[in-house]
Amino acid sequence: MSERAVSHSRSVSDVFKEFSQLSIGDYVVHERHGIAIYDGLINIEVSGICHDFLVLIFRNDDRLYVPVEDISLVSRYGDENLSIELDSLKKGERWSNRRDTIRKKLLIIANNLLQLEAKRKLLKIEPYTINKQEYEEFCKGFGYVETDDQRRAIADVISDMQGSVPMDRLVCGDVGFGKTEVALRAAFVAISNGKQVALLAPTTILVAQHFKTFLNRFAEFGVKICQLSRFVTNTEFARNVTQIKNGEIQIVIGTHALLSSRIKFAELGLVIIDEEHHFGVKQKENLRRISQAHFLTLSATPIPRTLQLAMTGIRELSLLTKPPVDRLPVKTIICEFEEADIRPAIEMEIQRGGQVFFVVPRVEYLDRAFQFLREIVPDIRIDRIHGQSQNLDKVIEKFYNQEIDILVSTNIIDSGIDIPKANTILIYRFDLFGLSQLYQLRGRVGRSGIQAFAYFLVQAERELSQGAQRRLELMQSLDKLGSGFTLASHDLDIRGAGNLIGEEQSGYIKEVGIELYQSMLKEAVLMVKAGRSTPFERFDSQISLGVSTLIPESYIADQNVRLMLYRRIGGITDNLEFDLLYAEIWEKFGSIPPELDNLFILIKIQLHCKAANIVKLAIGSSGLTFSFYKNRCKDAAILLQYLQSDELKDANWVPKIRSDHTIVMIKKWKRIEDRTRDVLDFTQNLHATLDQNHSE
Repeated sequence: MSERAVSHSRSVSDVFKEFSQLSIGDYVVHERHGIAIYDGLINIEVSGICHDFLVLIFRNDDRLYVPVEDISLVSRYGDENLSIELDSLKKGERWSNRRDTIRKKLLIIANNLLQLEAKRKLLKIEPYTINKQEYEEFCKGFGYVETDDQRRAIADVISDMQGSVPMDRLVCGDVGFGKTEVALRAAFVAISNGKQVALLAPTTILVAQHFKTFLNRFAEFGVKICQLSRFVTNTEFARNVTQIKNGEIQIVIGTHALLSSRIKFAELGLVIIDEEHHFGVKQKENLRRISQAHFLTLSATPIPRTLQLAMTGIRELSLLTKPPVDRLPVKTIICEFEEADIRPAIEMEIQRGGQVFFVVPRVEYLDRAFQFLREIVPDIRIDRIHGQSQNLDKVIEKFYNQEIDILVSTNIIDSGIDIPKANTILIYRFDLFGLSQLYQLRGRVGRSGIQAFAYFLVQAERELSQGAQRRLELMQSLDKLGSGFTLASHDLDIRGAGNLIGEEQSGYIKEVGIELYQSMLKEAVLMVKAGRSTPFERFDSQISLGVSTLIPESYIADQNVRLMLYRRIGGITDNLEFDLLYAEIWEKFGSIPPELDNLFILIKIQLHCKAANIVKLAIGSSGLTFSFYKNRCKDAAILLQYLQSDELKDANWVPKIRSDHTIVMIKKWKRIEDRTRDVLDFTQNLHATLDQNHSE
């Protein structure tokens, strides 16, 4: 018997799977059959056993019912193009040929990705050390309770900086979820090791915000900080450039000015890029070429190329998905651009002591909006700004000090401005903004524990484009905190990731869908690392427990929630993840019902079977039967030795091997409920025995 095939578990990314949502009507991809439309969950009873199935509609209205334990074979296609061609269940070779063609092309990309990764790992640097006492003293300056995600992200970053390879990590989290604190901790570590820190931000407002924050946090540590933006005079700018070059300035925070060829660092150790979607690929690569510094990227909605690299493992990824304890989701309201809708929204916010953003997509709309607001709320203080306003910093300062009630602006405020009292935002002609812009703008409000509102203003006489309608639907669906990663994944779907090593679009995602593309690319990377030119053999373990394995509707009524949990359960790969998700469901929904408990057991058995090369397993009233993929296991002698062991005899298992190589394990159970647990123990021990002896 030869070595086992590699079982195929569609682990695109545990995190990506968790946040990647499916809705009825969405395009999906079944790995074996191609592109279809998801038509919901259906419960079917067969021989007294209830089971949930995903319903997929293919060409000619052909339907495929996929059992929930095989949900890993179904992935989100992810494209807003309404002219997608469905595949045919009767002509599966067309799909398989298309998939195999993409797989070959991805080997080329995988080679290039690994070359990039290898080059980075060849850049050996001196690991950073941490003075625990000084570091803990700095951490005390954070005036909030860290979330679990924040603690993990900080630990990830510090671990990277203590390594001998330059860090290249993306920290993805919603506005106000604590990305800046992660950057502050990283900056402190770099400064403590005698290095300089450069923070690149897209707007003067964001630079000023960071400058103020960093000054406050480092005030007691004797760190010299400067900013480079148009808020700085020419004389100050020149002086800063000189002091950066000779190392007097330890932290420099700037806009695109930081990318100038005039800026030379004495010893740059850390580069932080905030909201990198405002910068071009070449601009960021210029920074990479000038130094072997650590790189830390912060974003609520990372650009597709960055997300793609992080998802593929070429860049490290940390997620901040849990909001601070007092945070409330922003309520999104769609209304017409009419006084009857706008005036009450403004007056309600002002009456509760708050402030209002009114955002327009273009500079030419500023005056019109300003005059309109002056007419409908004449007693309220209003001012306006745009990116080139000469008094930009002064107006922002006045707004921050509550000397202004309504700030009319372009999307200059979508990054960096943090006004706790501003809890209502009105967005005029939202159809002219991109998806990530809308999400960032909505994130400008709701930074405190007060309920915030975002009004998307439409004109009654203007019909929304298909794209604008799609963005509106997505924004309404992403109404919970921590949705930035979900939005980024939709953006990755809609725009495509592009070629990972260049700026052109690859187009491959359109052929097979985003999640399957990710899985195939990961497999291609593994193939290149293993020196293979042909794909790993893949199979799906078919498990029949003879009991209901599902999430009862009586336990969780919402079908979307059940589907999300099915996807999370189906994506689990180890016992710790099982235990954590089991505890999470118990805490949120109450005691786990038997049917859901059975599902957890089935997925665990499935994992052990795949690892042991078992392709089929079924439980009957008098035992179980199983067979190996292509009749191959790791070690036939060890298998026979285990089947005849005293351990199995003591557990009342009696083995029998049929002529067709099917193995029967005979056992009489007193209680039906004992079957699944016993089979789980058997497959787990078999897996461990074969693995242990094979590795030895």
